[in-house]
Amino acid sequence: MHEHVERVHLIIGAGLTLCTVERFREALQPVLHSRLARGDKGVPWFMLPILTCEALGKDLEPAYHVAAGLEIGRIAAGCLDEWQDHDTEDALWRAIGPERTVSLAVGMIALSLLTLVHLADLGAEPALVLALQREFQVTLLHMSEGQYVDLGDDLSLEDYETVAGAKTGALFRLGCRAGAVVAGASAEIVGCYGDFGYNLGVLAQVWNDVFGLAGVQGKNDAEHQRALPILATQAVAQGLEGTGDRRQSGDGLAGQLYTVLQLVLLYQRASEALARCPASGGLSRFLDEYDPGRLAEMMGQPRTQHEDDHEPQAV
Repeated sequence: MHEHVERVHLIIGAGLTLCTVERFREALQPVLHSRLARGDKGVPWFMLPILTCEALGKDLEPAYHVAAGLEIGRIAAGCLDEWQDHDTEDALWRAIGPERTVSLAVGMIALSLLTLVHLADLGAEPALVLALQREFQVTLLHMSEGQYVDLGDDLSLEDYETVAGAKTGALFRLGCRAGAVVAGASAEIVGCYGDFGYNLGVLAQVWNDVFGLAGVQGKNDAEHQRALPILATQAVAQGLEGTGDRRQSGDGLAGQLYTVLQLVLLYQRASEALARCPASGGLSRFLDEYDPGRLAEMMGQPRTQHEDDHEPQAV
């Protein structure tokens, strides 16, 4: 794992040479450095394309470039999300202002796509590079759609999976699909790995909601009323009001129980999706990360985690 992580970090560092304005590069470098996922804190999300390519038995060098592009894009999305949601204590926009945060994030999105261009230097066919760039751009579109809906004031329980799927689900699906594409897999196999990534991403988002409500990672999702336990609690309360029943909803107990049930169901869906793939390889490690059985143990640990820990940062 450590070798994979180091290779991706080197590619990201080399990509900064594309920045011609020194002040911009100097501002961007510490942002990327501080937010790059570390291999000693669980399985980083950018390992999705690497482990997918590895499972298919192909050369990993192209997958490293895909992973680097995915990680840069993830960091950009996270910076924008923190500014739009105002839910993270040590967010970048609080330190340098929203205007400069947006400038850096847009630059990172460009770097994410430019990272894929280097695949041509490795002998990749132009059609493959174009296919990967399309995967990245379609994902960016879906994530923007999801964020737009997420920023509304009328998000319902029924809307939740649509938004989670358009954001984290789309990001994870990209990781798995891009890994299969760069491995030269057929459209059917690419789709199988993409389905696993999507279901894993929605599972990861629900997991993130649980830790966000607990104040982990310096996030305070409770203020924004968009986390799954809160939406479920509100839905139960509205249902009781509709029947004239004024009983209390157990101080959110109904929402918590609903969320735990969803974690179990989503974990099962992701497991079944991975079983339909030709080979799972190291991808099963992600299922271990988000196993609902670990929830009680993790929540019982009195510690504050940060964005580079293995608990997920919402995007």
